[in-house]
Amino acid sequence: MTWTSKDISLRINDTSANLIGLSVTERFPNVRVLDGPPGDSGRLNILIGFRPPPGEPLEGYDWIHSTGAGVDHLCSALDLTKPTPLMTRTIGRMGEQMGEYCLAYALSHAQRMAERRVLQGAADWNEDAANPVFLFDQTIGIIGTGEIGTGIARMFRA
Repeated sequence: MTWTSKDISLRINDTSANLIGLSVTERFPNVRVLDGPPGDSGRLNILIGFRPPPGEPLEGYDWIHSTGAGVDHLCSALDLTKPTPLMTRTIGRMGEQMGEYCLAYALSHAQRMAERRVLQGAADWNEDAANPVFLFDQTIGIIGTGEIGTGIARMFRA
């Protein structure tokens, strides 16, 4: 079956659902953006989010798209759902993105950037409060061997 935008109902379960919904309706005015469970069985009902909406059955959805790095929360909610909807997830360079995020925070913490900003603002150089810890002297433990764990390991390897 071929679907057009007028045949689609979209439920967004995200803290930015209203903003995302407005963007969708501006670009695709025929898509019906829902704020609750779908009720129209003649439409393609799509749920987008990292977790299922609390207390909402997932039977009415034809397609569920996870916006996060995992689908565990959604799969658990689908255990008793028949028929099981199509499940997809966002892919891309998540491992590299998370690797940079983790490295940035590790460097900020090791270099004591927050403490240095406070001292700089007070025009007070306190060597004891500002002395960094160097990552090259540290052992970094990473739990996880998937795309994200591998991306983090690559960033820290340097």
